[in-house]
Amino acid sequence: MLFNSYGFCFLFLPAVLTGWWLLPPGRQRLGLLTLASHVFYGWWAWRFVPLLLASTSADYAAGWYLGRVTERARRRAALLLLLVFNLGILGVFKYYDFFAGTLNGLGRLLGAEMDLPLLRVVLPVGISFYTFNSISYTIDIYRGILRPARSFLEFAAFVAMFPHLVAG
Repeated sequence: MLFNSYGFCFLFLPAVLTGWWLLPPGRQRLGLLTLASHVFYGWWAWRFVPLLLASTSADYAAGWYLGRVTERARRRAALLLLLVFNLGILGVFKYYDFFAGTLNGLGRLLGAEMDLPLLRVVLPVGISFYTFNSISYTIDIYRGILRPARSFLEFAAFVAMFPHLVAG
């Protein structure tokens, strides 16, 4: 859904704003905003919403863990694991086909038969933006700059906030 589409301007945004003002401040509003943001993201392709939720969950769990553990080796291992997870997802969706195709081409050029399969997956909207946004949150907790979010709902709203999510 685009910000300048009729569906957004005349259906989605008025429904979200009406719900926001009808609900009492607090968790209900946050829940509405989080749900609306995931609906907005899924409007283009629902199959990528679980990916967004998996990334959000991993970063929330890592932030929660880093906020409670003081042992340096465990904190470092948790951060490294999170970075491998997030950058792995980004690498598969954004860079795998590029590198596999390049290696296949180089192999043919050099006379070696390279046949790495190409995934040909569609790039999820905003994947780099929300991945790096979440990673920066976790790194800030690791460095002691930030405290972990109080609830998963708060963090999910932060990551998926619809006007912000597709800005990247």
